[in-house]
Amino acid sequence: MRSDNAKIPKWTRIADDVFWFRDSCNVYALIGSSGSVIVDAGTGTWLEHIDQLPQPPVALLCTHFFRDHSEGAVYASRVGIDVFVPEIEEDIFVDPYIHHLKRETICSFDPVYWHHFAPIEPVNASGVLCDHQILKLAGLEIEVVPLPGATIGQVGIAFQSSQLGKVLCSAETIHSKGKIPRIAPLQQVYVDLDGIAMVYGSVREVSRRKFDVLLPSLGAPIISEVDQCLSSLSSNLRRAAGARMNGGQTVLLAALLDGIDDTALVKVSEHVYQTKTTKATTVFIVSESGKVLSIDYGAPHHMLNYSILGRRSTRRGMLHSLDELEEITGRRGIDVVLTTHFHDDHVGGINLLKRVFGTEVWASKAFADILERPNDRLLPASWPFPINIDRVLDHNQIFRWEEYEFQMGPDIGGGHTRHQAVFSFKADGLTYAATGDQYLSRKLWNPQPDHSWKEDEWDDVYCYRSGQSESGYRRSEDWLLTVRPDIILNGHQQAILTNDLVFQRTREMTTRFEEIHRELMPLDEEDEHFGFDSTGAWIEPYRLYLSEPGRTSIRVRVRNPLPRSASLQLRLLGPAVFVDGFVTVNCEGHCEAEFEAPVELLHQCRREPAALAMWADGKPFGQVTEVQVTVGHARW
Repeated sequence: MRSDNAKIPKWTRIADDVFWFRDSCNVYALIGSSGSVIVDAGTGTWLEHIDQLPQPPVALLCTHFFRDHSEGAVYASRVGIDVFVPEIEEDIFVDPYIHHLKRETICSFDPVYWHHFAPIEPVNASGVLCDHQILKLAGLEIEVVPLPGATIGQVGIAFQSSQLGKVLCSAETIHSKGKIPRIAPLQQVYVDLDGIAMVYGSVREVSRRKFDVLLPSLGAPIISEVDQCLSSLSSNLRRAAGARMNGGQTVLLAALLDGIDDTALVKVSEHVYQTKTTKATTVFIVSESGKVLSIDYGAPHHMLNYSILGRRSTRRGMLHSLDELEEITGRRGIDVVLTTHFHDDHVGGINLLKRVFGTEVWASKAFADILERPNDRLLPASWPFPINIDRVLDHNQIFRWEEYEFQMGPDIGGGHTRHQAVFSFKADGLTYAATGDQYLSRKLWNPQPDHSWKEDEWDDVYCYRSGQSESGYRRSEDWLLTVRPDIILNGHQQAILTNDLVFQRTREMTTRFEEIHRELMPLDEEDEHFGFDSTGAWIEPYRLYLSEPGRTSIRVRVRNPLPRSASLQLRLLGPAVFVDGFVTVNCEGHCEAEFEAPVELLHQCRREPAALAMWADGKPFGQVTEVQVTVGHARW
């Protein structure tokens, strides 16, 4: 409580169209012709003094979820101010109960990331702030600038001031010359400092944009010597990186900073290029017209820290390689993205391309539905935001883009993942095979100009939870040896020039994969088993949701564990569901069957499990898969 003679907080005028309020963080008011736009919420104390502003607040833009920046958002929404929050942090703002419920608090490295410093009350958000979005608010044109750092989802707010020029509300990207407000949030897992690379990348982008004024959320406004302040910070970040390894202990942190500075593309042939500093390798094919087709499009290496538990708030795509492509083609943007599989490191930047450039997305029928409806499946490394697919490609389909002809491979159905595609094309007199992550060298995780396959083989990068089958590598081997490409483009390494030894290693990979599993598991024809991935069934949607109790339906794929044709009896069990009797399907030995079934969701619940029980010819195999049920809540 403030005493009677306490100093009353005031808004400080920086310019006619920019005001500043000192709260638990800096709160800025951007003044437009029809209202003011508030940036960051602090404790909300500023709400008691809005009569000091030239225009009433019409919107509040939150740069990130930290409580000292976001507490006041709930109070602002209660008085009718529209609140906008960063896209990937929406769940934290609007559903903090589930956010905090998911946090592990004992014997887990995940709490090192500052998920604990999140709001405790739900915010009634009016919308989300999408990277590179242009908003028209209060007569102002405002740009959302991606600024990962203190949080992965942090954004900046840019606008043109009539007196100050180009202004950026820069959140925690910088505090003052050479400084950031706090280092601790940059430690994302245990003893790493991977957040340094994110701040370094944001500082580089802010420097490139040549802003006249920076308005930090912690620290004083920077209204002069902006370039010097940023340059000093870049130097200090490099010193802090030192000889540290990244959180996954796979690369020097300084190497991630080098990758941010050196984004030059590698020329594979006259019209084919690839990245060298992205988490997953992106390949670009340039047409004679200057248009570009991209094979996958993920994020720069420093933007995906797999040591943090995967959540919407820790997965963020970034635009990359656009300046380099513009130098080559004279055009900015990408015409089409052709995807190899659904994993987040390969598709994380696609929605940004669609939003900014209208890029089309082409995907194989093997995983197009996963990209469009990621909530329907329980799969690792799914991109958590739906991606609209413009063209679905069939197995073995021949299609054209510009002057290039492509051919999809067969349904592989296993290997790195069950849900993937391989395809071939010709460019510059060479035959290329794009294999995603199906074939990755053990030795080429770092480029090796003198690499030899005499000391190398294909790595074991198969993922069981992504779906697996006995025949996946056999099918891709048959395809690869039939196409016999000159160059293999995989998802993480330099382009691989083929020779007889490469194809021999491919045959060896298939044999090794099959032999290892058959030696370790009972997988003979007469054995009872659920396949290489030991999975008896899958249900879609995995996240069952109704706004109120009622009937819905599920899609089920079951696998017969018996070595002979059998009658499978199935029933969904759980306190939140009711299914009238059993579903019976006939299925050949060690094969799969699919069906749809109605289900009654009985009462209000939140993420309550239900399980599918299986009997094969009367023999019980237990509850072989599950779903999670939400009924009667605004969000799943």
